[in-house]
Amino acid sequence: MRRTSRSGRSPPTDALRPTYHRTRADAAALTAAIQPGATLYIHHDGRTHAWTVTDQTGVLRSPILTPADGHPGRVTLHQLLARYGAIHTQNPTERTPT
Repeated sequence: MRRTSRSGRSPPTDALRPTYHRTRADAAALTAAIQPGATLYIHHDGRTHAWTVTDQTGVLRSPILTPADGHPGRVTLHQLLARYGAIHTQNPTERTPT
């Protein structure tokens, strides 16, 4: 049974969380929720790097990402998660605490 809000509508199941970690569940949830053109972020060695989701997929239907700054390169979402351990849907250095 799905929960509904007071308005009678079901809550969105594809709402993006701020951070996704290196787990199968998180990889599957992020893959299902993101759209081409979305920007994702990794934070590594004190620097934040932005990646743009393309409309292409790689191995296991993992979305392919390209650097948002225009540098050449392509990597799948799963590869990025495996290498850096977390992907953010908001820039982690600009996010306001909740």
